[in-house]
Amino acid sequence: LMRSSAASDVYKRQQVLFDETRQNDTVTYTTKQDGASLTGSFEALEAMAEDGVKTIVFQTIGTNTPGAVSRVSVDALLQHGGETLLLTHNGTEVHLTIDGQNADSLLLQ
Repeated sequence: LMRSSAASDVYKRQQVLFDETRQNDTVTYTTKQDGASLTGSFEALEAMAEDGVKTIVFQTIGTNTPGAVSRVSVDALLQHGGETLLLTHNGTEVHLTIDGQNADSLLLQ
């Protein structure tokens, strides 16, 4: 449903493997990268919501940085609407965009 990619340098992007775990109504995607992006369609979000998923957690475990953890509500994303979401971790920085527009306000604390 969701894809992860990591930037090995400014010019080259590659897909990386990540672990997906589900605990109750939360799905967590984890990758051992300093920076990575998790992308998904709103169609996939709808399917996750129908399956009872309420929260998506994205965790990067850095080798050169502490990494980052971000959380988003599936319901809040669906209420916002759009086609594609992109959740990006760059070291400890976290950003969420929907259809290319900043949506950091939807990140949960």
